[in-house]
Amino acid sequence: MGIVRGDYNWPSQRKLLMEESLCIVSKTQIDINELPYLSRIYYNTDTSLKKLIDNWWQENYSHPPLITMKVDKMETCKEMVINGLGYAILPSILLNDNDNLFINKITSKDGVPIVRKTWMIFRKESLEISVIRAFVEFLENWK
Repeated sequence: MGIVRGDYNWPSQRKLLMEESLCIVSKTQIDINELPYLSRIYYNTDTSLKKLIDNWWQENYSHPPLITMKVDKMETCKEMVINGLGYAILPSILLNDNDNLFINKITSKDGVPIVRKTWMIFRKESLEISVIRAFVEFLENWK
């Protein structure tokens, strides 16, 4: 059993736990059309989130992003945005109203929100173990 973020090929059972929007975050209001020319703060992340962001970028822009800083964590990236050092593309789970940031949820060209999904994955036969079954039921009812 596991909890994973992103869409992975899993041959057995899975249940969607949550979805989080991807957002362009900045200290000041910015024109989304100008993103390729603005300073972007990049953070190391998992392959599925990187692919989601990269696919969105390629769908919307013909120029690569102007990455002026690379950091190791999303939280570090957010702090740099708060301090006005550039913009970032972050999952909404990391953001709150007290950050005093401009937040734009990103969408596909068709207007569909770009989201990262969190899944609970498990094998059906593992539900025979009472602790696993209880945990799965807990997460199913948690919503």
